[in-house]
Amino acid sequence: MSEEFRRRLDNFDAAEFEQQPSRQLYKVKPRSIILFPSNQNQLLYFSHIEGSSGVCITLGETKKFVFLDDYELVIPFGKRIDSL
Repeated sequence: MSEEFRRRLDNFDAAEFEQQPSRQLYKVKPRSIILFPSNQNQLLYFSHIEGSSGVCITLGETKKFVFLDDYELVIPFGKRIDSL
């Protein structure tokens, strides 16, 4: 993960982006920011699907890998609100 990309993830502000309707993880575009409501509304970077699991990375100071079942309901973020 490049330093530039890591900085963009660290500065992500959910209030600036449109929340899309919830859907199963396998229906979300890879390389997206998602909200995982089943885990106290945790913000994650969804990288890709590997087998039947979605590979995600937590946002914040400590980056950890999280593996979600591909059928988990998540809320993806869309376009930045000021660009609509």
